[in-house]
Amino acid sequence: MLDTAKQAGDIIEATVFERLTRLQHPSNLRPFDVIGDGEISDTILPLARAVDVFVALPRNGRSNEPQGLIDSPLFGTGRHLFLVPDDQRAMVPFENVVAAWNGSRESARAISESLPYLRQASKVGILVIEIESKTQADPLKGDDAVLQLRHHGINAVKSPKKTRLPKR
Repeated sequence: MLDTAKQAGDIIEATVFERLTRLQHPSNLRPFDVIGDGEISDTILPLARAVDVFVALPRNGRSNEPQGLIDSPLFGTGRHLFLVPDDQRAMVPFENVVAAWNGSRESARAISESLPYLRQASKVGILVIEIESKTQADPLKGDDAVLQLRHHGINAVKSPKKTRLPKR
């Protein structure tokens, strides 16, 4: 089984490397092998903290990823995580993107780290997420995010609809 998994991984690595080479943009591919679920965090975290984006592909064509493959880089790296669904066959430019915004540090960081993807999108919308209790600033929420994206050349618009979440 290990040999079969290694062969499948080598094929994926060669395919990804070939596609990155065609982009003619500086990139680095650092694949890694993990045998047991216990090694995932120890292997992933040091590598993922030193990259611009951590891309997680389904292992050996299976969608039942060990929990640590997503949780470790998501919560332990300070970097964004790009999950490739197991049924994804080819990457196409994003056409319509909606970014959730609640004015928090986390939403600011998410939008900042997604700039390379947002630049490729045809349409970018900011969906304002509010908690149950209203404030005077609520009608303006999201305007600053839209202005920041426009500063970066992204034609973003604020969604006319808002989503309310219950107060915790």
